[in-house]
Amino acid sequence: KLYKAVNAFGEQVKRVADEDLASLEKAGFKFDLHSIIGGQLKDDTEHKLFLLYPEGNWVELDQGAPYVVIGNSGHGKAILNRILNEDTSMRTALKTGFLSFDSTRVSSNNVDFPIDVVLYKKDSYQIVDTRYEKKDMEHVSSQWAEELKNALENIKEDWMDAAFEKVPEIVDLPEIKSKRK
Repeated sequence: KLYKAVNAFGEQVKRVADEDLASLEKAGFKFDLHSIIGGQLKDDTEHKLFLLYPEGNWVELDQGAPYVVIGNSGHGKAILNRILNEDTSMRTALKTGFLSFDSTRVSSNNVDFPIDVVLYKKDSYQIVDTRYEKKDMEHVSSQWAEELKNALENIKEDWMDAAFEKVPEIVDLPEIKSKRK
């Protein structure tokens, strides 16, 4: 059973934390190992996904959690929340995951390539893994930036008139001048 493997890994995480905690704290760090473990072993009736915490305990992720993120995710989480649900295809989920990563990467100095992707088909007992480097994804990142700019240009602006009409006439904003004429 996979949960037994997760328990064993959790025990090792606790052991390493106990061994390294003092030296990490002395250097100004904390022990912060989060892990996502998933798959299906021979005796499992279905595939499972677990989130393991630095303390060695874990939670099983299920349909109520269409995604989980470890590490810095603040800048990309809105994309995940707006797109992903339990009915999202794997292709759309991977694309969404990359866009979330990319949004965080361009806004944070502690997020960067590579990205390791692991795919698993239920009852196949085989995983497929792919590593993406920056050179592999630059074109997607550039397209995403352009798509965002285009989307912004296409958002109607009439809702902003109430705010801009309050700007004193001494402010030389061409878009306000044209509306006042």
